[in-house]
Amino acid sequence: MNGSLALFLAATLYGFIGVFSRIISFNIPLFFQAWSRNVLAVLLIFGLVKIFGGWKKLKPGDFKWFALRGLGGFISFLAFYISFIYLDFSTTYFISYAAATIAGYLLGYLFFKEKLNQVKLISLGLSIIGLFLIFRVNLNLDKSIYLVLSAVGGITLSIWTVFSKKISGIYSNLQMNLIDSIFALAFPLSLSLILREQWSWPTLSWLWGANLLFACLFIAVGFLIVYGFKKVEAQKGSLILLFDIVVGILLGLILFKENVSLPALMGGALIVAAMIFPNINLKELSKNE
Repeated sequence: MNGSLALFLAATLYGFIGVFSRIISFNIPLFFQAWSRNVLAVLLIFGLVKIFGGWKKLKPGDFKWFALRGLGGFISFLAFYISFIYLDFSTTYFISYAAATIAGYLLGYLFFKEKLNQVKLISLGLSIIGLFLIFRVNLNLDKSIYLVLSAVGGITLSIWTVFSKKISGIYSNLQMNLIDSIFALAFPLSLSLILREQWSWPTLSWLWGANLLFACLFIAVGFLIVYGFKKVEAQKGSLILLFDIVVGILLGLILFKENVSLPALMGGALIVAAMIFPNINLKELSKNE
C-alpha cells in the first residue's frame, strides 16, 4: 500500500473520534473505558505477533521513543476526547490541527532535517487558508481550559505520529502497535486505580458496542499511521492527516446537525488540494506535455 494512501485512510477513520466521544461521553468512566478498550488491542495484536512473528529485542536507546510516543498518544486521546464533549467539532478541530500542523513541521525540521521547499510551503499555505475558511471561530474564553486542551491534543498527536519515524525502520508494524497498545493500557489503568473509578463488566449494550468499535478504530489507525509515516516525510504526512477535519465536519453535519457554510466547503477543498499537491511529480507532468 502507498504510504500517502495509508495516512489518508488513517485520517478518514480518525475523523470519527468526535462521534465516538459524543456517544460514549462519561457514561463509562473515562480511564476505565480507555484501558478496557486497549485490553482487546493488546490481546489481538499479541496473537498476530505470535502467528506472524517479527519481534525484535528493543535496543536500550529506542525505549525512550516508544515511551514518548505512548505518552503523546495517551495525552492526545484524553485532550481530544474531552474537547469534543465540551466544544463544537469546528472549534476543536481548528485549535488542535493548527497546533498539530505547526508541530509536525517543526518536528520534521528539528529531528529529521526535513527542508521546507517550495512545494511544501505552497501546501502548508493552502492548508492554513483552508483551516481559516472552515473555522472562523469565535473563541469562547469561558471555555479556555478546553481550548488549551485542544492545542495540547494537537501537539501531542504530532509527537505520536512523527516519532514513529525514529523506530519504524527497525521494528515491525505489529511490534510497534503492540508496544503502543501496552502503553495505552498501562497509563489509563494506573490513573483509574489511583482515582478509584467504578469498574463494571461490559454488557451487550449499544454503549459497550460503541466502545468496542472505538477500540477497533484505534487499532486500525495505529497500523496505518506507523506504515504511512514509514513511507512518507513527517511534514508531508502531517498535511495528509488534515483530511480528518473534512471527515469530522461532514459527520458533524450529518449526525449532529452542525452548520457547514460555503466558506467551510471551500476550505475543505483547499485542504484536499494541499494533500494532493506534494504527491504530484511536476517534472514528470512537464515531460508528458
